[in-house]
Amino acid sequence: KGHIPSSESQTHSIPDADELIDEILATKGPQRYVDGLSEDNWEKEIEQIPLFMTKPPTEIDPVNSPGLVALQELKYKEDTPEGRALAYKEDGNELFKQKKYKNAVKVYSEGLKQQCSDQLLNAVLYCNRAAANYHLGNMRSSILDATESKKIKPDHLKAYIRGAEANMRLNEYDETITW
Repeated sequence: KGHIPSSESQTHSIPDADELIDEILATKGPQRYVDGLSEDNWEKEIEQIPLFMTKPPTEIDPVNSPGLVALQELKYKEDTPEGRALAYKEDGNELFKQKKYKNAVKVYSEGLKQQCSDQLLNAVLYCNRAAANYHLGNMRSSILDATESKKIKPDHLKAYIRGAEANMRLNEYDETITW
């Protein structure tokens, strides 16, 4: 217990890959690939492979898409809060482009939870969440997020625009002018 074999002893204990394959084929014989691709199912099967997906799934199912789950975990396994927050921001932006505003709000919120020290990134996350909330009709939330963005970065023009637009939708014209 606790003993780590040296690389020299490991190379002698691991059989050569060619020998291993030859041994498997000799004992089991060539195996036919069962449930392989056919003319009827090849598009569906290829679509399950993350590299070949033409559109992202709405929900990631660990049972049916273990490769996709592994890729997601790698993406958010950044060493720094800044790296994780940036990854969440990029994902939120993709969701926003697809008009999936509710999911974008969740993802931007996750980015803010990372408590990164990059204040510009935090201001952008608040501002982006304000835009997503605006599109969902959550004007008060949009104003709160725009206000937070403005506190962090007082010259952030988009934060002013988001806050003013949300106040305008609420018919709060005096508030709109003060923005």
